[in-house]
Amino acid sequence: MRNNVAYYLLSHMSMPYDIIRKLILLFVLIALVGLVYSFWGVITGATAWFHVVLWFLVVVGAIFGYVIVFAKGIVIRRRETLAQMTCPSCGSVYGMEAALQARHDYMERWKEAHRHHQNPKDLEPYWHVRCPKCRKETRFQKDTYELEKLWPNT
Repeated sequence: MRNNVAYYLLSHMSMPYDIIRKLILLFVLIALVGLVYSFWGVITGATAWFHVVLWFLVVVGAIFGYVIVFAKGIVIRRRETLAQMTCPSCGSVYGMEAALQARHDYMERWKEAHRHHQNPKDLEPYWHVRCPKCRKETRFQKDTYELEKLWPNT
């Protein structure tokens, strides 16, 4: 199963959020060059500090955009990976609806933990997914992209 997940992840590296993430990273690098160049201009007396501050804000904004796109890409990748996985009990594909429901249930558990002033990071790193065909529940480990059975072996 692990090899199938690795193949799936590698075969989907050209998804739009990956392309956008790479473009934003390129923009971060260009902004850093602009920041260094404007700082050099201040040292040599050719530029005012205003340009350094402006380039600094551009760098911060670009890094912020990169982090947002990177985080969104992780969530999308997890969701799509789970949707393509098969139920260990009956062998049917979970599908996108089951993956979305599992993510929604995880977020509800996270919000409930936050409401009760618990540290949401202490929450177990699993999405509880229910097979649409046999209705058995498994846990999807969101960090390793693996399924774990919740019922005893029979």
